[in-house]
Amino acid sequence: LHHRYGNRSAEDLVSKVAYANKSNVFFSPFKTLPMRELSRLLSAVDIGIAFYRPDFDHPSSGKNLSFIGMASGKLSTYLQHGVPVLVNELGEISTHVRKYGLGRVVNHGRDIPATLEQLESSDRSSSSERCYRFFEDHLDCNLCGQRLVVKIKTILN
Repeated sequence: LHHRYGNRSAEDLVSKVAYANKSNVFFSPFKTLPMRELSRLLSAVDIGIAFYRPDFDHPSSGKNLSFIGMASGKLSTYLQHGVPVLVNELGEISTHVRKYGLGRVVNHGRDIPATLEQLESSDRSSSSERCYRFFEDHLDCNLCGQRLVVKIKTILN
């Protein structure tokens, strides 16, 4: 487990009680991680967790998360690196994970330990190619980058 923002260690974020006796769950000791090191970290994991829970405490944490769709940078980064994902039930993301076999969907965070127990070492290898393919076919900025450049040029002229 590695913290997204780099200002805290993963151990600070998760109650280790549920994972205390798990020999296959590791906490990253790094508070920060340079982007160039991300590939190395992701090549060593079996599943990437991308959970979103709208709380409506702030404009960016309400409807923004309710309708995040495929705009999740965390999710796309996992898929770009061929890492199957574990997501919560939240609209388009969970639909795609099921439809394309990109990982697992759970109803609640408390389902994570049981789901991790069910994972087999073959899950990563069997899902990895589907994750790469999904990223390339649906999320890669090269798919629409040229159209975006043309549109920007049109607007600026």
